[in-house]
Amino acid sequence: MKNNLSKPTRSLQSSIFVLAVFVCLFFSTGTYANNINVTNATLTGQVAASGYTMVQFDISWENSFRMSSGLPNWDAAWVFVKYKVSTSYGGDGLWKQAWLNNAGHTAPAGTAITYGLRDPASAFNASNNPGMGAFVYRDADGVGTFSKSGVQLRWNYAQNFKSGSTPIGDDDVIDIQVFAIEMVYVPQGSFYLGSGGTETNAFYTFPTTTNPYLVSSEAAIAQSASPGNLYSTYTATPCNGFSWSAIPAAFPKGFAAFYCMKYEISQQGYVDFLNSLSRTQQAARVGTSVSSGITTISNRYVMTNTVGVNQRNAIKCNTTISSSDTITFYCDFNNNNVRNEANDGQNIACNYITNYDYLAYMDWTGLRPMTELEYEKACRGTLNPVANEFIWGSASIINTNGLSNGGANNEVSSTALANSNYLSTIGGPMRVGSFAQAATTRELAGATYWGIMDMGGNLWERVVPVSWSGVLQYNGTHGDGLIDGVGNPNAATWLYTPTPSYTMLSFRGGGIAYDNQYLRVSDRYWACAYSCDYGRSNWNGGRGVRTAPL
Repeated sequence: MKNNLSKPTRSLQSSIFVLAVFVCLFFSTGTYANNINVTNATLTGQVAASGYTMVQFDISWENSFRMSSGLPNWDAAWVFVKYKVSTSYGGDGLWKQAWLNNAGHTAPAGTAITYGLRDPASAFNASNNPGMGAFVYRDADGVGTFSKSGVQLRWNYAQNFKSGSTPIGDDDVIDIQVFAIEMVYVPQGSFYLGSGGTETNAFYTFPTTTNPYLVSSEAAIAQSASPGNLYSTYTATPCNGFSWSAIPAAFPKGFAAFYCMKYEISQQGYVDFLNSLSRTQQAARVGTSVSSGITTISNRYVMTNTVGVNQRNAIKCNTTISSSDTITFYCDFNNNNVRNEANDGQNIACNYITNYDYLAYMDWTGLRPMTELEYEKACRGTLNPVANEFIWGSASIINTNGLSNGGANNEVSSTALANSNYLSTIGGPMRVGSFAQAATTRELAGATYWGIMDMGGNLWERVVPVSWSGVLQYNGTHGDGLIDGVGNPNAATWLYTPTPSYTMLSFRGGGIAYDNQYLRVSDRYWACAYSCDYGRSNWNGGRGVRTAPL
């Protein structure tokens, strides 16, 4: 869509507004899944003297909720903006993160907007701590479709750059993309680690393995074999190199409020990420070789490096590509060479994501990895633990063994009362949120206490463990919306180490290639294994979190 704004004496011009939308599906309070949608993105209300303009758009999603009884809980859209400046105006043609102001946004009636700084603990300073995005959500209790027109976010464009250190000019031509990811607010509060059951390497309060550990603040936590301290049922395998180090106060422990992605990264979500990267960055974040100079692709399903769909991953590119230009990726689950049809798997959880892919995606979105303590809080909530419980609060589970509407945005299990996908007989991961249907309970929908989906089964969740002193220096720094020139994340405290291939990440929640014991909330079979990159696997996915704004 081309939008030619009237041009006053000094005017930031808008060119083609490319809209990329994460289409996700969602469960809340027993209702059907949603479709989050952002439309009519434009620039308006420029104030050249102050170097800002407003990014205006409409947003909607079905079955939104907010409830204030007990601990307050709601869903929200994490909205962030990417821009690039035309090369005709001195831009480098690369997509960059738009820096938002800490005030001056326009919230339509019934809407709340909370900005998200790169470092939420610091005072706002546009030069070193810009707003990476904003949470948009309903401002009062309610359930149902949330649809608002004319949402405006103030963009301090003069603080952004069009190329190198050259700031954007008032008359530059800009392309923008507005993205929205559905999140769930997990409020501040105490919670338990461990269930008192028999899960592998589970947390407990020393010395009694059946006594869960209460996290009651963000203060440092002692890990040791001393009465009252946090400990785990550690065994020699598979926890290589395990050490008992105190968890510092700065390490996110889950007591403080945070937002968690409702769903694992979908294939369309990963496509949107890939399509905003340079050719060099793209080559690092897919499995097929698509480096500059290559013009013919045989293994077009680029995450699995195969000719056809493998393990239900449908991300694809054309056979003939430019030798140097960026590549356009898309979904083609039915393999008929027609991109992004209704049954092309856009909403299937994205597997074959490496640790580095995951960290780059988190950096690009302005989110961050969750810790394994936050994982248990997001699953169990504030309830007392149930021994050997799954994320829906009971020790009962029914696996899916068939699908209806395969690849479509209404894909569901054909197995009666199924609420999980493990040791998959369907050939890969399912659509995100696929167990949430009308009139289902939390257990039947496979939902956590807060309404977060697929935290047990489908694909393994990536988490930051508490097993080594080096990993424990993670302090919850968020991504800055940018990755480096070769496609790697640049968040300094994420302990990204290119050589050798080690990261700070481990796994919780089980997945399609494993038995159901790994799906239990407190099972830590892999959570204490300092993980290498693992390459591309059919069973790994991921989702991000963001510390709630103060």
